[in-house]
Amino acid sequence: MYRVGLAGAQDTGKTTLARGLASHFSAKGYIAEYVPEYAREYIGQHGPLAGGDVLVTLKQIEKELLVTPNANVMFTDSPVFLSYIYTLLAGLDTRNLVLLDAELNLITRHPAYDLIIHLEPFRTPRADGIRTPELIAKNDQIARRIKGFLDLYELPYITLTTTSFPTLDDRMAEAIKVIQQKLDEQKLP
Repeated sequence: MYRVGLAGAQDTGKTTLARGLASHFSAKGYIAEYVPEYAREYIGQHGPLAGGDVLVTLKQIEKELLVTPNANVMFTDSPVFLSYIYTLLAGLDTRNLVLLDAELNLITRHPAYDLIIHLEPFRTPRADGIRTPELIAKNDQIARRIKGFLDLYELPYITLTTTSFPTLDDRMAEAIKVIQQKLDEQKLP
């Protein structure tokens, strides 16, 4: 299975693209699955996350591991390392460093993504009950940390910049092109 994660700060189009890509590749005859972000579900039910909440990472891993075994391609709008980055921004105190270390350990043991599509912010996020004004104020910092994490761990990624791909339609077209090329290289149906 070819595993694709869409990574970016808040409101960069991750969910729209992940759903659209799964739909596109399903229509092309692939068995394509979309794995939604667990953190959004959790926050919607229980409120803001406490710093160092490893539950979100565990549940995201579980969702990805439950993808149909015969799927050709999986798309997620929340690669597991994103919850770690948000945990870093939560302002942890030293008592939570053990949890942070445990979370990073889970992430590095999780099956690798074949491709990360890194999305640059192209608009200011809107508060919506999940995105708080405090979190929105950190959006540039989130974007920098995501890029830093991808580089630090040498993850396979492409960046869709706002200069080259200013709209979601542009981003979708480029993502389809890149992923199709990768699937063709792997000789998936």
